[in-house]
Amino acid sequence: MNKYFLFRIAGLLIGLFILLPILNWIGLPTYENLLIRLFGEANGLNITLALLFSIVVIFIIDRIFFKKS
Repeated sequence: MNKYFLFRIAGLLIGLFILLPILNWIGLPTYENLLIRLFGEANGLNITLALLFSIVVIFIIDRIFFKKS
């Protein structure tokens, strides 16, 4: 199993169960709140734009932090 896969799963679990409650507790906006502020309430077009935006962000993070030698 690829070690990056384990890092991604660990990051997902930490983000869901540890980071989100801490962000809510100190009053910082979450990614969901950021998307609502950028694109407004959900409708067909905004959901598509938010998905594309998220895919681009994930792709950029993947290229920066998980470069292949």
